[in-house]
Order: sequence, then structure tokens, then C-alpha cells
Amino acid sequence: MKILLLRHGTAEDGADDFARRLVAKGREQIRLVAGELARMGELPDRILASPLRRARDTAEELARQLRLDPEAIVVEERLAPGTPLARMAAALVAAEAEVVLAVGHEPSLSQLAAHLVGADGLRLDLRKGGLVELELLEPRGAPPRAVLLGLLRPGHLRPAGGS
Repeated sequence: MKILLLRHGTAEDGADDFARRLVAKGREQIRLVAGELARMGELPDRILASPLRRARDTAEELARQLRLDPEAIVVEERLAPGTPLARMAAALVAAEAEVVLAVGHEPSLSQLAAHLVGADGLRLDLRKGGLVELELLEPRGAPPRAVLLGLLRPGHLRPAGGS
């Protein structure tokens, strides 16, 4: 099972953290991520999104760019900020997909990646629109175990045809 952890794109400022929407820059970040996923051949079977608006907007933009069925998106309460890592990991395993992409927030996603590879405390500093790729080796372990395959920061992503 492949796990892709995607931090939401840039969102509007606002006092209500749950309602902040993706802005144009955030949508562009996600278009670049979608292009890279297509080039890598890593199309998710299932997209899990935190219940916060900017994560849902990110999931919807990604699905639109990759021409995925909107039914592939599931709002997953266990991806909300502050959820214990074991519960977040359980949400990923429960998705039962060949490739699952989870859209969430920092520092939770970096901590989750470190937890899954057995390196609690490792700081990945996932930027907005950044992506971590993991291969789940032991889904039924406690915790599940994965290997880190890659980290893509927004600066690594270029528009199609760009240099």
C-alpha cells in the first residue's frame, strides 16, 4: 500500500480556522502536485481529507486535476489537527486502497510520517502543497510500519514544460 501525505495548499487568512478556503496560489500549488503525481503514475484510489475547509478544497482540486471520481474523496475526522497519531494511522490503513492520499495539516502530517517510519521526532517540515510518499510494509502492526520513499516540496514542482 502506498501512502501519500499532502499538506493543504495556501488558504485565506481568517479567524475561523475551520472555514478558511483555498486561495488561487493554493489551487496552483495543487495543480503542480497533480501534474507530478500523474508523471509519477501515482494516482490515488482514495483521497482522505481533514474536515477543515482548506483540506477539503485541496482534495477537490486534486481530484478535479487528476480527473478522479469525486466519490473517491472521503472526509476523515481522524485527520483533523490534534488527533493522536495512532488514530490517524488507523484511518490510512482502514482506507484499504492500493494508493491512498491523505490531505491534512502540519505538524500532524510530518509527525505521522515520522511515526510510521519508526523515527518519532524526525522533522520533515512539510510546506503548503508539500507531499510525502510512503510504502506501508506492515499495515497490521502496532503501529503500522512504512518506509519513506520521497518528500516533494513545492519548490521541487514545476509547471508542465517548465525547466
